[in-house]
Amino acid sequence: IQNKNYYVQEISRKALFFYEEGNTVIPEATSEIQISFFYGSQIIKSNSLNIDILALPEETKPKNFSGLVGDFKIDSKVNTNVLIQNKPISIRITISGNGNLKQLSELSFKENPNFKIYQSSINDQITYTNSISGSRQFEYIVVPKISGELMFPEFNFSYFSPKTNSYINLNTNSTKINVLKSELVNTTAMGSKQEIQQLQQDLRYIK
Repeated sequence: IQNKNYYVQEISRKALFFYEEGNTVIPEATSEIQISFFYGSQIIKSNSLNIDILALPEETKPKNFSGLVGDFKIDSKVNTNVLIQNKPISIRITISGNGNLKQLSELSFKENPNFKIYQSSINDQITYTNSISGSRQFEYIVVPKISGELMFPEFNFSYFSPKTNSYINLNTNSTKINVLKSELVNTTAMGSKQEIQQLQQDLRYIK
């Protein structure tokens, strides 16, 4: 600057999320520094910032909007390919992208008489390097109450995209599943147990 070289060091980085529209001022930041042992400490101050906060559109706001703003995608994974009546399975749904991920505390789904659904846990992998980005993983426990060919429950959420200046709704894939009757599974398991016992007898006889 003006033919002079300076050492530059970033001492603070913060992400601010505003929940009210209008004009606001981010106050100046102060820091006490001491360049060397031979000089006393001094207080330095940054400039303040005057910013305008735009309001989110109300007329198109989805019912399941929780205040999430940024750019995101959704991915889901079920831990088994075989579903059994009244036996719980877990589905892991990962929301990843850039923005205030922690604003999303739960996902939406339609009530379905064929399933019981419980939220189990939330795990975060979020970084704060140049922007707030990463993923938030939701685990839900799903219990099929009847057997047969069913449509697996869909999970969804909505967010506001500053890039498109609009609300976007994301859903998990709609998949068709086959749920086995619990009585059929028990019968199959019992038959396998009898086969194992018979095999043990045969082995003892050979010995």
